[in-house]
Amino acid sequence: MRHERTPTLPAGHPSKKRCPACQQVKPVSEFYVTVGGRPSGYCKACQRAVSHTSRLRRQAAVRLLAAAHPEEWAAALRQAREERQGRQGGDAA
Repeated sequence: MRHERTPTLPAGHPSKKRCPACQQVKPVSEFYVTVGGRPSGYCKACQRAVSHTSRLRRQAAVRLLAAAHPEEWAAALRQAREERQGRQGGDAA
């Protein structure tokens, strides 16, 4: 997906759009383009900020979960490591 080019907007779309998060009217080039070829709801800057906040929240939740259940967390990491080594063709034994 990252290697795919972002589609361009077809002719007939407005050249400006208001971002509901920052309330600014910006050129459509300041918005990501959805798979359907339309500008996304939020401008790129606001979308990046929301994504960053969400990522930090998820990381904090994982840290809390790992701290609350250290034995289970260690076992899950061990299992994931073993599965990853098995896919890479390495022998665990």
